[in-house]
Amino acid sequence: MVILDRLLNKQSDIDLRKQKLFQVRAIGQSYDNNIWVFDELDSKLKRIDENGNTLDQSSDFKLLFDSIPSPEFIVDQNKSVYLYDETKGVYIFDYYGAFKNRIRFTGWIDFTVIGNTLLGRDALSLYRYEPGSLHLQQYPIPPFMQDARKIKIEPANLYLLRNDRLDIFSIR
Repeated sequence: MVILDRLLNKQSDIDLRKQKLFQVRAIGQSYDNNIWVFDELDSKLKRIDENGNTLDQSSDFKLLFDSIPSPEFIVDQNKSVYLYDETKGVYIFDYYGAFKNRIRFTGWIDFTVIGNTLLGRDALSLYRYEPGSLHLQQYPIPPFMQDARKIKIEPANLYLLRNDRLDIFSIR
């Protein structure tokens, strides 16, 4: 894993195997500029520093769940950590790795969280959900977004990765 600064200059790199992290499929930045990783071998969510040292970790997921998630995304937002597994849904944890909730939205790609709002899409629709509201909003993907390989929604910008370019739209 290579860590870059905001100007894309290399700050450091971490060989996860040297830190005994052999099966890491998803990583995400933590609230304190450390790194969240899901270690599939140990079945634990771990927060590591830029040297690869474990700072915090969850309980073993084999003890918590009947079926172990294999997250594609880890998002740290608004005092919670969200793991998204396309086949099992969203797993929500607190900053100490304690399990809080599971929401069974499956089949989403390009998952993200802004504030308390979960966002994702499938081939035909964009989805928006605020936990606790019991109301999933579904919108058809606009024509100008349909050929995007990846869609990233941020509070101020919308990024569309296409085969030949990256389009950035201001949404403020």
